Amino acid sequence: MRPTLRNEVLNLPRTLRETLEKGKREYDPVIRTTHWGDMPVTFAAPAAKLPLAEFMASAFGSLLGWPCVVQSAVDAGGSAGVRIRPKGIWFLIPERGESSELLPLAQSVRSQNGIALALVGEKSDPLAQAVDGAFVVNLGEMLGRIGLPIGEQAVAGHLPLLVARTLKRPVPRFEALEKEFVQLPDHLERAFAQHADGVRSLAAELGRAKNLTIVAGGSYYCSAAGSADLLSRFAGIATRLLRVSEVPASTQVAPDHGSSVLVLTGARSPIKKQTLAVVQSAKRAGAKVLTLTDGNDPEVARHSAMTLFLPPLDEITGAILAHAVMAWTVYEASRLSLVGRRPEK
Repeated sequence: MRPTLRNEVLNLPRTLRETLEKGKREYDPVIRTTHWGDMPVTFAAPAAKLPLAEFMASAFGSLLGWPCVVQSAVDAGGSAGVRIRPKGIWFLIPERGESSELLPLAQSVRSQNGIALALVGEKSDPLAQAVDGAFVVNLGEMLGRIGLPIGEQAVAGHLPLLVARTLKRPVPRFEALEKEFVQLPDHLERAFAQHADGVRSLAAELGRAKNLTIVAGGSYYCSAAGSADLLSRFAGIATRLLRVSEVPASTQVAPDHGSSVLVLTGARSPIKKQTLAVVQSAKRAGAKVLTLTDGNDPEVARHSAMTLFLPPLDEITGAILAHAVMAWTVYEASRLSLVGRRPEK
């Protein structure tokens, strides 16, 4: 029987704990037997998974200093003349139940002496059998519509750290980040205990929002894309996404007075100044700014009508925690939604 939305949310701390603990043991043989020599590492995914591929590529680049390239699966697999460097590493990230789109690419990589790796939801995924090494997210019970994407993001962030600790000399960030991954389920449990009223208030604001835009950049964009999908599917709340980049854009954040903007960010984000500029622009335009950030980011909070504070974490772990808290917010919003369906209990 499929778990209910409520149970999936409540089980997220356990899901994260089991995924990270089991993954650390299961992934080690694949990490150690993979030849990590030739660069850049290419990450290929269908459109819906590109934010996750970007998140994973960013983590690899940040922790290992490797050049990384992200390609659409259509672009990478649609060209018969795609050239694969010998020993070049390709990370393939399929949608659940749709891995057939990436099977020809996996075969092409291997036939040209490249190395095909995959991040898959389940061991039974056909792509897991077609690549040189597979990193499986679901190592225990079946993960549902909320647990799987958050588990995927956790693995996509943790795996580069495991590779870095295997290949690189220890540095303080590795040690600190490993502790944060261990503590991530505890942070979520504390959020459940301490932020229930705040999450319900945020859910109510999202339900009342006019022309809701979710603003995020860097690692947080993956969390924003996942949150937008969850809000649409489970709470009937339409959103648009605005990516904050290193080069400020002239995008109009809130075209209508009274629009709402939800910002996902953290104090350790490398583009926090650009995010603050977007927040200030939204406020000047008359938008209601709602923010999910950490306690070390007071400037963004100062310009927001409502802020939900999370623990100050590395951008990688902070983005995963933000995604999980947004999943909880979506559940609360689904209970308040007026989309003509019976709310889950």
